[in-house]
This record gives sequence, structure tokens and C-alpha cells, in this order.
Amino acid sequence: MIANSSVFDFTQIWLEFSAQQQNQAWENSQSFSSPSSRWNAYLNQICLITVLPWLQEEYAPKAKVWLNNAALPSFWEVVNGTAIVLDDTRFVLIPSEAIDQSELRVPQEWVDIPSWVADYYLAVQVNPDDRCVVIWPGFLTNAEKKGVKTC
Repeated sequence: MIANSSVFDFTQIWLEFSAQQQNQAWENSQSFSSPSSRWNAYLNQICLITVLPWLQEEYAPKAKVWLNNAALPSFWEVVNGTAIVLDDTRFVLIPSEAIDQSELRVPQEWVDIPSWVADYYLAVQVNPDDRCVVIWPGFLTNAEKKGVKTC
């Protein structure tokens, strides 16, 4: 469930991505091992190339991918989401095609593995047909205490 606590002051953000970015994300996802991991990688790439530049421009110029970009394919092969770090704060972008704003499903790994746990989880709806992403408000803190559903 999405909590009411919010780090950033916005109600909903719509960001567009280009056809070229979409095509590149699709091409990059084709090396993954299964249809589901290819789709997961595709959504995560679109989310990252759209949201990280916005986050850097609007709120956190020094925000960067946790670990490094080269490690992302190994994550996306098995788990949905991308961790972004800013100083000592970790955000996890959780992309989905779902339109339902009433809950955010955080993959279990982002909650159970101590080195992966984030300070905030951000739901990002990816709409490939309209080439846009929607960032839903409600960064979550202390996921287990706030009733975040894990999957």
C-alpha cells in the first residue's frame, strides 16, 4: 500500500521518452534469458533513462545508480527495480505497467536483503504505447512498518 509520507512535493509527474530511447531499451532487453526477464529489463531501462535525469535536474544533481550501470542486467534478470543513491539515501524505482495507485508491490529482495533495503520506494507507471512514465507520489519509508506488499 502506498503511504502518505512523501519526500518530494508533487502530486503526479508525467515524463516522456523518445522513440529512439524506447527502441534502444527494447534492443538492450533482447539479450535477457526469458520473455518475462526481457520485458522486466525493458521496463526498468525505460524507467531509469526517463526518471534519473529528471531526478537529477529537479532534486538531486548527484543522484546515481547504486553500484553501477554494468551490474543492472544481473539485477533485472531476476528482480524488478533500480536503486538510486544520493549520499546516504537510497531510492528504489519500481516500474510497472499497472494503473492501480492503491498499492505498490515491492519485490521481496528489496526488503529482505539488508544491503538492498532502500530508504524510499517510488512507483513508476511505464506506458510504452504513449511513450511516457508517470511517477506516483508517496515515497515509502520503513517499508515493512508501512504495510508495503512484497512479491
